[in-house]
Amino acid sequence: RVSQASHLREVREGVTAFEADELHPASGAGWSVLARGQTREIPYEEVIRDLPQMADVPHPLPEGVHNIWLALRPTELTGRELGASI
Repeated sequence: RVSQASHLREVREGVTAFEADELHPASGAGWSVLARGQTREIPYEEVIRDLPQMADVPHPLPEGVHNIWLALRPTELTGRELGASI
């Protein structure tokens, strides 16, 4: 989800990358996943139709209204496990 003013909303024909990470502070271990591919804006009607089927709706980290939903169709997916810091 992005805001009306997000530059991601303007991406129509290009490749977009999305990264998700998790780090456990106590151990320093975690993971990182990077997806690259084409994005499209999801029409409001589809969001309303599919929202009840989502087990856990993600919440954007930045504050504000994020009422634009984007779908990423990955053409490349990479990931790595992060070890404990020294």
